[in-house]
Amino acid sequence: MKNGLLFFTFLFLSISSFSQSFVIHDIQGNNATSTTQYFSGVQATDLEAKFYVINISASPKTVKAYRTEISIIPGTQNAITFDLINYAPNIDTSALSSTVQPGDSVYFEGDYFTNGFNGLSTIQYCFFDVQNTSDQSCLTVNFESTLNGVQEISSANISLPFYPQPASQTTHCFIPDNNGNEMWIAIMDCSGKVTTPSYSINGNDLSINISDYAEGIYFVEIICSNGKRATGKIQIVH
Repeated sequence: MKNGLLFFTFLFLSISSFSQSFVIHDIQGNNATSTTQYFSGVQATDLEAKFYVINISASPKTVKAYRTEISIIPGTQNAITFDLINYAPNIDTSALSSTVQPGDSVYFEGDYFTNGFNGLSTIQYCFFDVQNTSDQSCLTVNFESTLNGVQEISSANISLPFYPQPASQTTHCFIPDNNGNEMWIAIMDCSGKVTTPSYSINGNDLSINISDYAEGIYFVEIICSNGKRATGKIQIVH
């Protein structure tokens, strides 16, 4: 009996120590925890990845933020803004913490300075409880600067046809040689504005939800974790 109580006590402590007290939402309110987000802009345009870190636990949490540079284009710089405090590009972890009450949030911004250099940089951002550093939540952000949005997208490796054309609620395309590679998908309108849509993959079929997009012509870019790229064009009519 004593051994059983010890086992359940250990199990409870283990589960508690690995539970997450934070979720990360984008500025539209979508859950971005443990996801890969994509931000793109034309050359010499600085990029901002904005998120809210929400305390979903039942007690106040003292939170800090830190970044990990996974792959960085030479010549570019990046920095973090946490709880409205801007840090220099050489700072990885916020010097100051923020006390977040249950249900409240703290603002975070990942700033990416292209300095005129093109390419894709990948950065991971994490948020942790100062009293329990294993209690943390993270997300990954891809920042990409291009020569000029639409022309750069048109010059990618593979052109994929989307159907139906025009589309209203969802659009599909066939992804060849899909071997389980992670994908990042971006949709660009004719003004150069880039957004990340919700999508699903079933085998080789990619389905993108476009129900919230206004009518018009859009360009789709797909970046795979193996380095391959594909593009396509869709017309949305409601």
